[in-house]
Amino acid sequence: MGEQSEPAVAERRVISLFQAKLKVVSYKSIQALQVICLLSVVCETATYSPRKLRDIPRVTLMKGSEVSGNVQVLTGYCPLYQITYSADYEWVLQKDNRHTRVYLNSAKYLKVGQSFWIDRVFSNAVLNGMYSFHASASQKHL
Repeated sequence: MGEQSEPAVAERRVISLFQAKLKVVSYKSIQALQVICLLSVVCETATYSPRKLRDIPRVTLMKGSEVSGNVQVLTGYCPLYQITYSADYEWVLQKDNRHTRVYLNSAKYLKVGQSFWIDRVFSNAVLNGMYSFHASASQKHL
């Protein structure tokens, strides 16, 4: 009965190592780095597949109810066609050889100013609020 199992001895060693009170860890100090990036590189052919990053601007991101500053936005650039690709739109070549900007339904973030991006949760909340406000104003005039 005098012998203790090995897990019990190991547990006692671990407990004896940590005899100080744990300090509070702030959420901000362990928060993940936010980066807005492309879903895919669009400009690819069988013989040519560029993957060149341009300047990396720093923007403000509203994700849910939290605001993050200094978020990096990665964009792609095709030097052959001189086209920039972003996280919220792609370029589509038309039949008359013009490129048209097409916004993506699958984009995770939307650019709503020069340096302000929002996610789908925030944009849905804003739109729902606008619809509710408009509907309540319409009801008063009936």
